[in-house]
Amino acid sequence: MKQVTTNENGTTVTTIKGKDSKPTLEEAQLMVGGWIEIVTIKTDKIVPKGTQLVLNEEGHLRGMSINELATAIYHSTCIPGTTHTIVGNVVVLMEGAQLT
Repeated sequence: MKQVTTNENGTTVTTIKGKDSKPTLEEAQLMVGGWIEIVTIKTDKIVPKGTQLVLNEEGHLRGMSINELATAIYHSTCIPGTTHTIVGNVVVLMEGAQLT
């Protein structure tokens, strides 16, 4: 299953769920607009532990807009007080979804 959520500033979060959902590297790169970086969530606060955020590796260098939803997910797993933001379009892989 694939669902796209758009933030007010136009950035998107594409959520992909299920063991049968296996986007390719190239598909992920198209969704985030460039090279990817993967962040694995280590708590069960907002999304299940093991969920992966696929980000644009150069998002900050390219001046991409803050992705509020992805930043909230990221902050849920960080040390309290973390101020780093997630920028650009993000793919969320959960419930067994993985890149191929």
